[in-house]
Amino acid sequence: MKRRSAGLLTLLLVLGLLGCAGQMPQARPETVPETGTESVGESFETARTEAAETETVGETGELFLTASGITFSLVGESEDVYAGSVPREKITWQSDDEEVARIQDGVVTAVGVGQTTVRAAWGDSFLSCQVNCLAEDRETLSTLEKDVLHSPKRNPPEITEADPFFADAVFVGDSITYSLLQAETKSGSLGHPQFLCRGSASVNGFVRYFHNIYYQGKEAKLEDAVAATGAKKVFFMLGTNDVGYQSEEEVLDNWDTLIGRILEKSPDTEIYLQSCFPEWTDDTESNWLNEKLAPYNEALKAYAQERGYHYVDVAAYIVDHTGRMATVYSLDEWIHLNPEGCEVWMQALNAYAYQREIGGEET
Repeated sequence: MKRRSAGLLTLLLVLGLLGCAGQMPQARPETVPETGTESVGESFETARTEAAETETVGETGELFLTASGITFSLVGESEDVYAGSVPREKITWQSDDEEVARIQDGVVTAVGVGQTTVRAAWGDSFLSCQVNCLAEDRETLSTLEKDVLHSPKRNPPEITEADPFFADAVFVGDSITYSLLQAETKSGSLGHPQFLCRGSASVNGFVRYFHNIYYQGKEAKLEDAVAATGAKKVFFMLGTNDVGYQSEEEVLDNWDTLIGRILEKSPDTEIYLQSCFPEWTDDTESNWLNEKLAPYNEALKAYAQERGYHYVDVAAYIVDHTGRMATVYSLDEWIHLNPEGCEVWMQALNAYAYQREIGGEET
């Protein structure tokens, strides 16, 4: 059984981050259609125009889709892509090809193999999402080329500018978060928040004080370091190094202890729990870590909802069609993201911040 902790990356990581050009996030979703909408179905365009003229007078709100592109693995899969502040029933929904995918009240369902575009319109606001479906059944799916199976299932919404939402945030994690620190320092995609990360860090390690943090050149307990930063938001990504030897219940109990200590020192701090990224492995290798991380992420989401914390599912944009890390985002054919993967991570975070800004639905 393969057991590796997410230790602090060596010079190889630094060189990789500095020597590879990451793809920067693209534009914030355009909500006003450009001149010429030949690709939009005539009935959809008519409905959109009528809605713009009659339904939005005196009303406010923003459309928001959680993905700019989705590739379903199998026919029958569905996903809720809407997280805006306009009531779903007031939005005009359209699929360009309902034999490939249908959309109803923001939920997209794959009904056939192929590619299409789904669209949402409300007044003058207009958004779209590219939708693909790979196979009718698992047997057919398994015959596809590896580069298809190991490609990302989702693309995050297209956001460019760094959001001031992160100006008072600190990111806490292990060497995976250290990768984010290196990429963010270079690109500034999050507006340069603070970071507290240490190789091989774990929830259990912080709780038992055998993985403390070095802050401003001195070793400190995590709760003291967070308090010293003055941060009002703490974004965690931890658990990868816990699930290999602890049960979900034990890890969640440790979360209670760790967060309790932080809130005792910093009572006004908001807690954000990010999902853990899957590990990259070849199809012929053991997939044991991902088989533990997937249910852990689900448990972490439920835990966050029960405790009133925020859950940010960044892993959804990194996973491939086999439950592994998409190959294009892998730095070391293991657990760490390359610069392109880190930019996708930051793009997902900025999309989440925009969603919060407009008062969109929590996902």
